[in-house]
Amino acid sequence: MMRLAVIVFALPCLAVADNAPGWVLEAAKRTPPSYPVATPAVVLFQEEILTVAPDGTRTAVERAAIRILHESRDTLTAFRTYNAKSGRIRQFSGWTISPDQRILELKKDLVVDVALSQNYTYDESRAKSLTCPRTAPGTVFAYEIVEEERTVFTHYRYRFQDDLPALASRFSVTLPPGWEAKGKVFNAQVEAVRSDNTYSWSLDNLPAAEHELYSPPPHTLHPFLWLACFPPSDNKAGLRSLSDWASVSAWVSQLADPSSSVTPGIAAKAGQLTASAASELQKIQAIGQFVQQVNYVSVQMNITRGGGYTPNPADRTLQRNYGDCKDKAALMRALLKAAGIESYMVAIFSGDRSFVRPDWASPMQFNHAIIAIRVPPEVNYSTVFTDPVLGRLLPFDPTAEFTPLGDLPEEQQASYALVVNGTAGKLVQMPLVAHGNRIDTSVDAQVAIDGSLQGKMVRRHHGEAAAYMRGVQRQSADALRDLYESALTRRLGGSSIQSVNGAAVPEDGAYRTEIAFSALQFARLMQGRLLLLKPGTLVPVSDYALPDSPRKTPLKLRARERRDRISIAIPAGFQLDEAPGPIKLESRWGSYSGRFAVTPTHVTLEQSMTINDATVPPAEYQDVRTFLATITGAQQSAVVLIRN
Repeated sequence: MMRLAVIVFALPCLAVADNAPGWVLEAAKRTPPSYPVATPAVVLFQEEILTVAPDGTRTAVERAAIRILHESRDTLTAFRTYNAKSGRIRQFSGWTISPDQRILELKKDLVVDVALSQNYTYDESRAKSLTCPRTAPGTVFAYEIVEEERTVFTHYRYRFQDDLPALASRFSVTLPPGWEAKGKVFNAQVEAVRSDNTYSWSLDNLPAAEHELYSPPPHTLHPFLWLACFPPSDNKAGLRSLSDWASVSAWVSQLADPSSSVTPGIAAKAGQLTASAASELQKIQAIGQFVQQVNYVSVQMNITRGGGYTPNPADRTLQRNYGDCKDKAALMRALLKAAGIESYMVAIFSGDRSFVRPDWASPMQFNHAIIAIRVPPEVNYSTVFTDPVLGRLLPFDPTAEFTPLGDLPEEQQASYALVVNGTAGKLVQMPLVAHGNRIDTSVDAQVAIDGSLQGKMVRRHHGEAAAYMRGVQRQSADALRDLYESALTRRLGGSSIQSVNGAAVPEDGAYRTEIAFSALQFARLMQGRLLLLKPGTLVPVSDYALPDSPRKTPLKLRARERRDRISIAIPAGFQLDEAPGPIKLESRWGSYSGRFAVTPTHVTLEQSMTINDATVPPAEYQDVRTFLATITGAQQSAVVLIRN
């Protein structure tokens, strides 16, 4: 399905007078309800008609008519991707109907054909787009696209809407005789209507998408359809009916497993990498570190023929020293196999842990490949999980160069993933390292009577926080300094960094940073005798800044943990006048504890904060906001010192 996109440029109105198809004229008669001013347009009608041929070739006719509601510097564009090797866009037409009912057919030379991504070295995917010219409010922009593609995939996904409200959205598929179809609509209740071998789904009056801070991804809120087509088992095209996760695993295994064969070159490299390893874990670590440094190059070839799941042979990736995610997974599996260690390819979705729906078996739910390694009982990483059939498994992403063995990128944690193992493969949920994303901070500082501060901060980042810091360090020699100088200035005003040194800690995968810094106006002297300081401002508060307004979408919280110790030396001649009492908060959204300890020479704040991984319904938004605001208030509490 095409995406409606908003772009920031306009094309000249090169069009000729003509008639429009009947469906365009009919859609233009629809009268939409009133929408907020922030809604720039409404989809009057959209439809996709899919026709499947006996050899699997499918033809999609996509149509839409959108009424522009308000003037905007942005314009609408119709956009559809296709595969240049196995498909084509046969037709791309567009029309506008002005408020005075003048019909213009947009010229063909307004259709632009572009590569889908400039970042891939090898990519067969392209796209065609058509931008609506500048027009007055009330104008209807309509388009029709006909795409043809031959593919081995018998699954299809249709989104009933994007961000705009939609008055009517339709999808239908017509199959050859002897074929069957099954569809499931997510985020809405709608059943298929069948007429002979045509299946249809319809939804009406879909509201505009809501965009709020920290909302779940749109696919968890907006309706979409997963479609599976089931050809006869004796079909001449050799198409597979993928009805459950075991059949999906068997299909992927057939494509992926041959690439992880052990060749003499693979065996020699595995022996070299593990020559000094004293345990199985050390062998895995040595091989994992090697594969992580293999250059990542995305190779998008033969995608519609199963190429998205067919890695290059492991020895070829080894020789080239580059490959994409599936190539690196196959290489690591082959090296582990040569070292006597069993592993499995894992198909997963990278970038959104909630994307894969476990109740819909389809290889098209995945966009990334990692591996799962069988490990002995003495390997006790927090990411190890046990499957009754596959054994104790340690998932590892050899493409994530800053995430060490024993950890997983945050967006993959708790995601459903397919462990590929022939018909014995199964969908599992990846471990959630609930509080592995932790930052420990220790600050020792001296405040002067004029309010200035000199201090030293030591921070240890763990889990994905450590992976982020390793990535920052890789950027440039000044990236760490810039990061901390910006953060301290934001919290304290005029600040400067005297020195910053960061390095990975191999023993536990942490990242340790030492920062020497100063702040000009950390404390405030009042009446010449009271010195007010807020130790908690030296470290960040909650990651969430939540407005005090009604919430319409759920709030997505990600697991975080922080432990802070801030010790500030008291200026000579001052003693404690007032300090906040201890505070302890417990909630199903997280917890917080903080206490001040005061001696004749120092004020010390010790605090810890935990945010749980959770999706908060709108009705409980204010409860979470109050909880987080209480933490912020407690951390920013002031200590008052008085002259002796």
